[in-house]
Parts: sequence; structure tokens; C-alpha cells
Amino acid sequence: MEKRFLHIVALLTITSMVFYGCNDDNEILVDSNVNVTLSVSVKGSSRMVGPVAEGSEPLIDHIWGGFLKDGVIVVKQQITLVNGIAVFKNIPNFVNKVILLGYPDASSTSPTVSSSKLMESDLLQTMIEASSQDGTNPRKVNTFGTQVVDFSAYQEGDKVNVTIEMRPVISRLEIVKIDPADPPAGLIIKKPITQFDLDAIYINNTYTSLGLNRITKPGTSATLAYGGGDLTGSTSPWGNPTSNYMPGFYDVINGIGESSYAPTIGVWGYYIVPLSDKNGMGQSVAGTTINGEQQGVVPHVILKLSNIKVEGSGEILTGPLFLTVRRYQDTNGPVMHFEGGKAYVIQNLAFGLEHLSVLPETNFAEYVVQLSTIDWTDVTIEQDV
Repeated sequence: MEKRFLHIVALLTITSMVFYGCNDDNEILVDSNVNVTLSVSVKGSSRMVGPVAEGSEPLIDHIWGGFLKDGVIVVKQQITLVNGIAVFKNIPNFVNKVILLGYPDASSTSPTVSSSKLMESDLLQTMIEASSQDGTNPRKVNTFGTQVVDFSAYQEGDKVNVTIEMRPVISRLEIVKIDPADPPAGLIIKKPITQFDLDAIYINNTYTSLGLNRITKPGTSATLAYGGGDLTGSTSPWGNPTSNYMPGFYDVINGIGESSYAPTIGVWGYYIVPLSDKNGMGQSVAGTTINGEQQGVVPHVILKLSNIKVEGSGEILTGPLFLTVRRYQDTNGPVMHFEGGKAYVIQNLAFGLEHLSVLPETNFAEYVVQLSTIDWTDVTIEQDV
């Protein structure tokens, strides 16, 4: 699979020596400009399993470009691509970093980069909204790329080739099927389940928006941190998700009396804003607080089940009972965070009665994530043994 790239050809016309400085307000002072034309072409492909598109690449209709010198934004422009080309003009040759933010179609306006942002650190606090990513078309997502550059040595008429890798800013968590009777080799289920109603799937311990730096968190209204409690009341997220749970982070299934479940097309897929587990100083970053306990930064999967039949027993447990998944690992060990541009795929959720609980977020099963490193790559999650 190919990565998603923007290939930038910079044509520099040097008119005179450039001097710059910063005043107390971090404003760049330029005595004269170097004219730089950046011709941007988009090529490459990426793959993502989704409800509609498979084997597709993220779309880029227009680009916000920021050109920086030592962390200070010198020039910022928004350019629409024409036949895959965008041209940025009048860029000083002393810039040493480029930051690009891609928008998938002409109507895309989120995230909005404030004109008052003068520093890279402020720019990277711009909030990415999960709701702005198209849940029915995984090609329509925001993309992001950054690259250190050096134009200072080039003379008039020189061409400079700069390659910037553009990645989706968002992650995907996907579930292919739910089949308790199909555990991976080595997993012993003590109390096998033969039939159940699948009421709903929830994604918990995550956020609906997040800064581009993957550290800046939103307020509580954009935080999904639901614990156990009332299962049926008018304000219960578990009893009334359509009224009380964030859209895009749950599916009401209402599946009745089956031994396994799978979506009719594609996968159950959810966009995840990928919170980092470390800040810029290497210090740990925590997720939400659920039931008084500080969580990690990976999202949780919760299944709501009812009318559960256990092998060898004529009894039907009316429920509801809940399966909570909050730990993942790959071949290198525990997965401590998700990354933008990756799809984390649970091929199957297998479980026994011993993994269920009366309240969500109180009994935990572990799963293994097989990671890859290219855009929208299927990352297989298997059950931990």
C-alpha cells in the first residue's frame, strides 16, 4: 500500500537579502520578500475498511498552509487545489517549517484556524472535530502534514522538491463481528454463550474533539466518560442512548436471539480523536475519569447484551449485562495510544459469561492490536490469550 503524499515543487525568485526580527508581540518584521511559488500535487493511495469505501484514498479539496520561522507563523494561506495543484505565493525564503491542513471538499470549514494564532504552539491547539469527519465516506476526513524546510541556499530560478506526508488526523476503531463461540486459539472460555440479544455498542473513554497536538483536550461537554449507574432512567446513556449518548459513538442494534452478529455491510466503525499518552516533555497524559478511576488514553468498547443463554444451562439471563473492553496490545506489548491515519480493527469479539458484568466499566476483557504504520491500514485486533 502506498502512503498519502503531497509533493511540493518550490520555485524561488530571490529579489534581495531578507532580514527579519520579532517584536514583543512576536510579529515578524520583513524588510523585503522572496517570492516562493509552491506547486502542490496530490498522489498516492491509502486503504481503509469502512461502510462505503474500501481501497480508497482521503480526498483533499483545499489546503490551509502555514509557513513558519523558529515556531513563529510568518505566512498563512488557504488554497483550493485545481487539478491536484495548489500554488502558494510570496513566501519568504527564510521559513524553516511548513504545516499543512487538508480539507476533503469545498464545503469543509472545520477546523477553522484562527487568524489571531501567531505561534506554532497556538496553531497546534486548533481543535479537530470527530463530527466533521464523514461517517458514511471514509475518504472525507481532515488530513495533516508538516515538514522542516530550508530554502536559504537556493538562487533565482532554482526548483526545490519537498515531500510532505499527509495523514488523516483521525483514527478509526472498527468491529468486524461479534461471535462468542469463535475465540482465538489458546483462549479458554469457561462459560460459553450460545445465544443472546445484542442491544447496542458504545465507545467510551474518548473525546469528540482534540487539538492537533493530540494533547489539548476539550471541555466536559465533549468528553465521553460514562460509568455504571442507572440503566433505564430518562437520563441514562445505557438505557436511552439516542437522547443521552454522543452521536457517532454508539450503534443501537436491537439484535434478537442470534449466536453471533455482524453488520450487513462493512464494519461497525467509529472515528476516534487519537489522544497521545505523552506530552511534549515526555510526561504521561491521562484519559478520562470513570467511576473515580483515571483511565488510559485508548477508547473503550462496551456491548450491551440481554436474554443470554449459557451452554449447558436452560436458564436465560434477561440482563442487561455488559462487556467492557479497555486494553489492547500488539506484538511489542500494550498499545498505550491510537494514532491518526490508522484503522484499528477488531476482527471478532469473543467472550464468555465470566467476562460480563451487571454495570459497564466494571469487568474487563483484553484484546491484542496488530499495528501497521501506513495510512488507513487495517490493524487486526485479536483476543489476548
